[in-house]
Amino acid sequence: MESPVLYERSGPIGYITLNRPHVLNAMNDEWIHALLAAAKTAREDAAARVAVIRGAGRAFCAGADLKENPRRQELMEFWRTHIGPQQEIARQFRHLGKPLIAQVHGYAVGGGCEVAMLADVRIAAEGTKLGFTEVRVGATVTMGGLYNLTRLVGPGRAFELLYKAELIDAAEAMRIGLVNRVVPADQLEATVRTLAEKIALHTTQPNSRSPAKASTARWTWTSTPRSRWNWARRSSRILRARASRGWRARPSASVSARAAAPDDGERA
Repeated sequence: MESPVLYERSGPIGYITLNRPHVLNAMNDEWIHALLAAAKTAREDAAARVAVIRGAGRAFCAGADLKENPRRQELMEFWRTHIGPQQEIARQFRHLGKPLIAQVHGYAVGGGCEVAMLADVRIAAEGTKLGFTEVRVGATVTMGGLYNLTRLVGPGRAFELLYKAELIDAAEAMRIGLVNRVVPADQLEATVRTLAEKIALHTTQPNSRSPAKASTARWTWTSTPRSRWNWARRSSRILRARASRGWRARPSASVSARAAAPDDGERA
């Protein structure tokens, strides 16, 4: 059975491909651990001077596969199977040691949009839908998503996107700074490759952290033990308060966009 996340290198470019096209690359436990492994492989590939993350099929990533994980989970189980590994994905990408480009098309929703925000540059195809629908199921943004979103679009727009749980198109995403550039869908792959090749020319030390990447990682909230401890302490107070009211963690950190996609007979 093929892995839900693939890694391959073409010249100086390392490609991480989200590979569950039959469900719009929706996230499940196997996908999460496979993405973590692919990130580590990309980091250790000294011949790759730049990395690209992309999705197979009709979408980049439509969020969590809620149909595969429909049940509610106890808090510690949810942390062990989802939150912990997802935060490790964020740390791996922030310490990748090389520039990362997100090649985004179709849908980048919930966890899918959070993965895209881990990249240094996001290039989107026209018609792409992006957004955060976590509040519809009482879930939370993960993988450093809240930090990255506020840094990219500002606190006001970030909270509006989170609270409204509505999708925006690629043009609006570029206007507010969520993506860098929007191109016709049939030009997306070529545009990303051209950009990656230009960046690779200036990445003179493969597998070593560039000054720009280092300065970015230094401010990432997942990058230091103290910042992670402070976040965990604040979160634990909130979670204890919710638990006292009978709250339990929902099964995932994002909602699939398949509900918004045309029903073509594929598994949702």
